[in-house]
Amino acid sequence: MALKNKSEVSMIQGPEFINLQPLEVNPLMQKCEIKVFYLGHNRNGSYINRETALEMAKTLRGTPIVAAFNKDKEDFGDHGHVMHIEDGEITFSVKTIPYGFVSPDAEV
Repeated sequence: MALKNKSEVSMIQGPEFINLQPLEVNPLMQKCEIKVFYLGHNRNGSYINRETALEMAKTLRGTPIVAAFNKDKEDFGDHGHVMHIEDGEITFSVKTIPYGFVSPDAEV
């Protein structure tokens, strides 16, 4: 299905962190809810239907939460990759670092 314009695609600008709550076990950690994707057409050209989302949810628990922090924007960015070209050699790396994980008992 070809999209006529971008307004046909639901978008989130980035993850949403909801209901932040400090943990008693460690005040430096917080429990929260995170919205990370949406159903339907995505801006990367993929399509996630409800059945696929439910299957994906089964493997989410225990998954690390990684991100790349953009110092200029003072906000988190995407799962950015970096391409290095040096002496005619090309290498790739990722800018993300782990910030947490999806709890094994999380309601997904």
